[in-house]
Amino acid sequence: MAFGELGLRQKEYEESSPEYLTLAIEGKRKADTARTKETYEIARTLAYFSVSPHTKKNISPKKLWPLYWDKKTQGTLEWIKANKDKFEKLTLN
Repeated sequence: MAFGELGLRQKEYEESSPEYLTLAIEGKRKADTARTKETYEIARTLAYFSVSPHTKKNISPKKLWPLYWDKKTQGTLEWIKANKDKFEKLTLN
């Protein structure tokens, strides 16, 4: 995995600690994910500008092409408030 994903030579791999390899792989994956997201954002913007002159309604790029990272995640406090009854049933019984 480290050879291909990180592009390390065998000597570099052998001299690296497990902690270094773990952090390097995580960093590489985060960078790849960010690059992928950026590519999709560019494609979505181009699609929006291509389609928007032909639509009757004013539509946003996010409504035209929703992506999974557009969804707002619920914070812990909001989740606790929304599930308070379930939580109390579990803790009181």
